[in-house]
Amino acid sequence: RMNGYERNAIPSDAERITAFIDVQDKLLWYCVCAWAEDFTGYVVDYGAFPDQGRRYFTLRDASRSLSAKYSGAGLEGGWIQGVRDLSGEITRREYKRTDGLVLRASQVLVDSAYGSSRSTIHSACEQFGGDGLVLPSYGVFIGATTKPFNDRKPQKGDRFGFNWRLSRIPDNPKRRRAAYDANFWKSFVHERMMFPTGDRGGLTVFKAPPGDHDMFADQFCAERPVKVEAKGRSVIQWGADPSSPDNHYLDCVAGCAVAASISGVTVDGHTSGKRKRKGKSVKLSDLQRERGAA
Repeated sequence: RMNGYERNAIPSDAERITAFIDVQDKLLWYCVCAWAEDFTGYVVDYGAFPDQGRRYFTLRDASRSLSAKYSGAGLEGGWIQGVRDLSGEITRREYKRTDGLVLRASQVLVDSAYGSSRSTIHSACEQFGGDGLVLPSYGVFIGATTKPFNDRKPQKGDRFGFNWRLSRIPDNPKRRRAAYDANFWKSFVHERMMFPTGDRGGLTVFKAPPGDHDMFADQFCAERPVKVEAKGRSVIQWGADPSSPDNHYLDCVAGCAVAASISGVTVDGHTSGKRKRKGKSVKLSDLQRERGAA
């Protein structure tokens, strides 16, 4: 799935840059993607913060932690400083297209559903002002027995889109947070990874020497898709594979796609503010075949 572009370089059809930060106790994982208006996607950067200085590692054996980087900071202090520094680095970076045009990130989402991080991540995102460039977010598990995300009644002040919603934070109504259908968006990015190379709408990764993307690939394929039918609905539900505990880059790429939709990228005629429409279906057999090949 590698394309011909160097790390942090983007093609001339890219119009949006989005990023997602996954929060853990020891460190932060992140991914940055470029998107064309038809949802053709390019993974242009990913990594861990603090940088581990290794091509392959797991969360368990990560040796450089937030607590070590920010000496004297506790768990919450490490999160705040880490999100502040990493988000600042991503939003300040200039991404140069092949035609010379320079783009910057249009939307950054930060996971606020890990452990007790919610209020801390909300505070960290507030430091970037009220324009919504950096937003706290969380995935919602929508299964076959759960009311579809797009059919849920929005609350006053909500902004809703294609399987995502921006709502006011209860204890800070001037700020918003993003919620999204985690199963849908994981299926979405897996499907896009299976598009024939060169097809519009596909998702590819920057070029690198053999083996450099092994950790990314393992994490992207760390969950199993299971088709569940109930109440007349059929939903692909994603669950952790015990043999592959790290799934952070799958969460990050899915989050980047959500951020792209929030920032205005559309798919199959679906636009922000529209409800009760169905996206392109994902074939379970293809997803399972992909995992087997991986």
